[in-house]
Amino acid sequence: KWMSPASGVSCGFGGAVVSISNNTNSDSQQPQRYVTIDNVVEHPELVSASEKFETEFGAKDCIAYCHDMAARASDAYEGQVWSFMQIMFETNAREELLSYLGFDPEKIQAAAMEFTEEDDGIDEDGGDASAATKGAPAMSQRAENTVKDALLVGNFEAAVECCFRSGNLADA
Repeated sequence: KWMSPASGVSCGFGGAVVSISNNTNSDSQQPQRYVTIDNVVEHPELVSASEKFETEFGAKDCIAYCHDMAARASDAYEGQVWSFMQIMFETNAREELLSYLGFDPEKIQAAAMEFTEEDDGIDEDGGDASAATKGAPAMSQRAENTVKDALLVGNFEAAVECCFRSGNLADA
């Protein structure tokens, strides 16, 4: 008798409770064994949120879910995070992300292709430009920003062209 307990309970993952019991009738000598599985829900709002998440992601409608979450965000930061997540699920995520961050690839390409270095005889440090040309010429801040923007949007040709136009052949 001590090896087969009359009853027992075990808790499982997700709020499942499994209980076992033996019920003996006076009519029969064999005990009837019962196994009962119950679900215990402590936070019903969490269950409903989880079910909504499952249905929306089960239908592969991640963009709509992220849009709804951004609209229901409690603060601006949370709204930006959900907007960013929505962009990550777009089919053209790279272009959408650049647009979201305020980068216009066409304007950056035009700026890089039409780049001209204004040479007014004074370099950006306030010194004489002829002294700077004795060594390797440093890239101006404007040229450097244009090259960085072109590289950021993935336009390597425009970045190289800007380096050529600014006289920085080694950076090209």
